[in-house]
Amino acid sequence: YFKPENIRDELTHMFKRISEHKPVPVESRFRLKGEVQVEGRTTREFWALNEILIDRGPDPKVVRLDIWINDQYLTCMHGDGLIVATPTGSTAYSLSAGGPIVHPEVSAIVLTPICPLSLSFRPLILPTKTSIRVKSSPESRSAPWVALDGQSRFELGMNEELIISKSDLDVKIISDGRKESLRTWIQKIKMLLNWNARPF
Repeated sequence: YFKPENIRDELTHMFKRISEHKPVPVESRFRLKGEVQVEGRTTREFWALNEILIDRGPDPKVVRLDIWINDQYLTCMHGDGLIVATPTGSTAYSLSAGGPIVHPEVSAIVLTPICPLSLSFRPLILPTKTSIRVKSSPESRSAPWVALDGQSRFELGMNEELIISKSDLDVKIISDGRKESLRTWIQKIKMLLNWNARPF
């Protein structure tokens, strides 16, 4: 990726290559696909590059979410919400909520609870073939809200289910052409996050 301090020069160089019809290095990142269903019928579709968030919205009460993994019931989550993230989004909201950092080349979906009432509900790393189904529990006192990459939001009705899976449509990202090694990635994580640095 482009270094912030060199962004103007590097973008100028990249646009020059495009204007000269020269090849431009491109990376692919997978997205999440979300579907809202009512009695098995899809009423809404959407996509997210970083994460799909299901939380309590403007209601101060905790939300209760029933969660299925590939049609197998997982748990009823009591807390502030749930984050379903891609490796690209693993360093965003999911990381702030205690989720793991996932290397961009790892094909995985991250399931991170937000302030769960049970301390035993820990983040999960799931294969990309996984389908995650979430709906409001009948005992929930507040309706869940869904947010896409921190942008658009909508309320999930009590009779609606949210199905999240890997999208077949990847996002193409222009890169600087330098293949990032695992060593470089680790160095960037240490530098950007001040990884495990001691204050003394």
